[in-house]
This record gives sequence, structure tokens and C-alpha cells, in this order.
Amino acid sequence: MLRFSLEQMHGEPTTSKQTREWDHGEDRSVRGHRGLERSTEMARDIYGVTRRAGFRQDRDLRDQLRRAAVSVMANVAEWFDAGSTLEFQRFLLYALRSSSEVQSHLYVALDQAYLDDKWFALLYDRSRSVKNLIGGFRRYLRSAPRARTVGTASDILNAPKS
Repeated sequence: MLRFSLEQMHGEPTTSKQTREWDHGEDRSVRGHRGLERSTEMARDIYGVTRRAGFRQDRDLRDQLRRAAVSVMANVAEWFDAGSTLEFQRFLLYALRSSSEVQSHLYVALDQAYLDDKWFALLYDRSRSVKNLIGGFRRYLRSAPRARTVGTASDILNAPKS
């Protein structure tokens, strides 16, 4: 069971008490579950903090930051349905890149005084935690036996679109 936050943010970081269960079966990695849980918490916090005054004026930054945070979460979640180790790695790489984008946008928000030091540190730390989980999981997949691979890279890239 994966537990993730569902409550709306109103200026406070999410806590473990603000959770609901999300069952993806017992056959997936605990690390992947933690990555999805942490990326969900990060997206929740970013949505909450971007409701503040400065972000209301700067819709472009607000929207980019939100999209990047959601992209992290979505790409981590997509690995649950990936058919091969290669696909797992591809989704996790996208999530890793989106996490870097979140960090970049956080610096802009700090420079524009949309975030105070406390919120910047909290959100940056969350993004770093997500990146560490994703990076660790990617390393695990690279070292895992190839028995988990369903097809070759060519099979995946040339598969018919549905």
C-alpha cells in the first residue's frame, strides 16, 4: 500500500497524518512507492505555496513550477505500468529532469521574494529527497538482472502507438 497526501494545502507542509491509501499491488519496489509518495507530497506543497500573493501575479512561474512538480509525480507513477527495465529507467530519467526543473524554479521564486528562506529550504529539500530516491532506484535498475526486460530498446521505440 502506498500512502499519499490528499488534503489541500493552505500554507503548511503536508504531514504523514494527511494521507490516504493507494494500492498498486505488492509486486513493486518500496523505493518506488516512497518516490511516488515523496513526489506527491512535493507537488502538494508546491501547489499550496503557489497560492500565495507573489505567485498570483507571476502566473508563468507559478504554472511552470506546478507543471514540473506534477511531471515528477506522473513520471514516477508511470513506471508502475512500464513493461521493461528500459522503460522504467526512461520514466525515472524524465522525473529526475523535472525535479531539477523544480529546483531551478524554486531559486527564481526565492530571488523574486515569492518564497521565504523556510519555504525554499523545505521545498528544495523535498525535491532533493525525491531526486535521491529516483537516482537510487535508477542505479538499482541498472544493476538488476536483465530478466525483467520484456523487450529490447528497438522493440520499445518501434512499437505501434495505441
